Amino acid sequence: MVHDNDSVAHTETCETCRFFRSQVRLADYDGACLRYPPKQFPRYPEVLTTDFCGEHQAAYGHGV
Repeated sequence: MVHDNDSVAHTETCETCRFFRSQVRLADYDGACLRYPPKQFPRYPEVLTTDFCGEHQAAYGHGV
């Protein structure tokens, strides 16, 4: 059974987030999350398009 919250959660992935930037595929990642500036590492966290977090904000054209 799919609940309304389940379908929303599946659309709120890195791929549809305004903070996601695709890049040349390095290792096993699809891009980077630019939500916060890098602090511990000299680059942004690498993510998959299917990853998600609690701070998703829809990118232009991906309104939820």
